[in-house]
Amino acid sequence: MKSQSETALDVVEVKAEIVVIAINKWVNMEVVQQALNVQQGMVGKFEELNSTLHYKKGKNDTIYYAYDIFSSYSYHKKLSTKSCRALIYSGDHDLTFPYVGVEQWISSLNLEVEAPWEPFYVDNQVGGEQDM
Repeated sequence: MKSQSETALDVVEVKAEIVVIAINKWVNMEVVQQALNVQQGMVGKFEELNSTLHYKKGKNDTIYYAYDIFSSYSYHKKLSTKSCRALIYSGDHDLTFPYVGVEQWISSLNLEVEAPWEPFYVDNQVGGEQDM
């Protein structure tokens, strides 16, 4: 028989799977892609979790991942001066690049934040921080 904590973990895993399914469906909707200015035909199916990309510190033998993550900063800086809208998606599920780095990145680009960081809740527990 499972303990209460094991049962609770099962529920959390199921809810996480449901969230991934919902995100994948949402981001692949034509109306969402139009709102994000995704050019039709340029990208195949979007996935919230891409299992073909792997990051290992100090390992540079993949064609799927750019290890110089800082090289895109100049592009973002230039785009931020062009009044381009952006969806910045991040979370603490990524232990290599947590949301704290995203906060610093937003600040360094002098991006206007429409609403301050606020906690969001899942079953009355803090699930993370959100920004608008």
